[in-house]
Amino acid sequence: LDAIEPASEKLGWRTVFVCSFTTLGGFIFGYDTGVIGGVIEMEGFRDTMGLPRKVNGEDDNEDTANKLGWVVAILSLGCFFGAVTAGQLADRIGRKWATFWGGITATVGAVVQAAATDLVAMYAGRFVCGIGVGTLSSIVPLYNAEVAPKAVRGFLVALQQLAITFGIMVAFLANFGLEATHQGWRVSLWLQAVASGVLLIGAPCLPETPRWLVSKGRTTAAVEALESVRPHLEGDKARAMIAEITKALNEEAVGADASWTGLLVWPKRYRLILGMGIMIGSQLTGINAIIYYAPTIFSTVGIEPLVATAVVGVVNFLSTFIGLYALDRAGRKILLVFGSAGMFLSFLGIVILLATDNAGIVVVVLVTLYTACFAAGWGPTGWVYISEIFPMAGRGKAVGAASASNWAISTVLAWATPLMLREDGGLGLIGTFSFYAAFCLADGLFVLLLCAETKGKSLEEIGELFTIPLNPLAVGNYRAFFSRGNGPRRQAEVMTYQSEAFVREPTAEDSSTA
Repeated sequence: LDAIEPASEKLGWRTVFVCSFTTLGGFIFGYDTGVIGGVIEMEGFRDTMGLPRKVNGEDDNEDTANKLGWVVAILSLGCFFGAVTAGQLADRIGRKWATFWGGITATVGAVVQAAATDLVAMYAGRFVCGIGVGTLSSIVPLYNAEVAPKAVRGFLVALQQLAITFGIMVAFLANFGLEATHQGWRVSLWLQAVASGVLLIGAPCLPETPRWLVSKGRTTAAVEALESVRPHLEGDKARAMIAEITKALNEEAVGADASWTGLLVWPKRYRLILGMGIMIGSQLTGINAIIYYAPTIFSTVGIEPLVATAVVGVVNFLSTFIGLYALDRAGRKILLVFGSAGMFLSFLGIVILLATDNAGIVVVVLVTLYTACFAAGWGPTGWVYISEIFPMAGRGKAVGAASASNWAISTVLAWATPLMLREDGGLGLIGTFSFYAAFCLADGLFVLLLCAETKGKSLEEIGELFTIPLNPLAVGNYRAFFSRGNGPRRQAEVMTYQSEAFVREPTAEDSSTA
């Protein structure tokens, strides 16, 4: 596709507009993630829900902590179900209408939350909203990846993460401004309904992705969709690109199984392991625990919680721009590895300070540094990676499965974190941060040893990288990773990487020969 879709293709305003609009789904994702930590701290919310107010900055019984844990965690449970069903829905009715469905459920859930008068209604609203958020978390990166030029695909898909961090920042600031109002928690939750309502209204006006239309045999509609979102590819150029995509998809479809069981057949299984590993790893960095429970964490070290979390939210948003800039320059892999290293060192510093009773403002600084490392690395890059590594046959299901794994582990961690943070019967702050520090280190090793670089390749070209798994012991793996630039030397190293760093799974024929 290089002659038709060159690496230097101009980025048109229509492409940016369409991809930016879909990332309202990311804003809803981020806002609902960020708002609840402050809401459950508000006295008006606790009074309405029949929960006791905090005593000396802490919940005085395990029952209250458990109920609040479920208020937070049940969103992730809904997100899991939304993500699991989103892939099949997107493959069947298209990416556009799956986005519309996500907008409907997110809006209904937000309204129920804002109007809730007891915990049962709050649980129901959070779960329904979670279905919408989970759907959108799968569909938005998938949609953007399929309409974006390969040269800037990382940037356009990562706009979702920018929207997520913007949503988190707005949620923190909204809670900070409304904290003193007894019913301010309702206003915070109504703001989410506004955002999801805009997406609900606008989604039907989006063009469908050309690749999905090609997969359904609608080549004429695919040409029209491509021209609408990337107008500089009009006429013969658009038809030629659709013809190349059609050819690639037809070749891929020979013997392809787009069912759920087909995802478990090699080499799709290898891609699924990587996608789910990236998503599970992103949760095990501890980011949602930090976002959800930042007010609780800061209050335990004597710092005004909503002020500190507002600062963290702003840093989270601004640091995402680093990832947006570097994704299509440095590549996906290097951002993930160095992001892991920065988060590990931040957690290590926090543990040392807490163990030596030197907590205070420095803890806020290190949590902020940790957040910056996540926002520049794992935040945008994880969603980009899973949106581009799967083949068209079953791509929606595969992205949905990877996203669902994210929400499954998020559900467990969101429920467990308040119990982990308890000093009596839990791990306490030191144990909780040590737990997440260990996984930050493991995440970095997982990416370094097993993941291939996808920067600068079309979705069809990426498929060639994953026909056989990465060999962690191959010299080419590390030589290509640590090389710089994109000149002839870099290209030679990448070729070495591809030839040395991959091995195929042993077959029965190999066993019989041996």
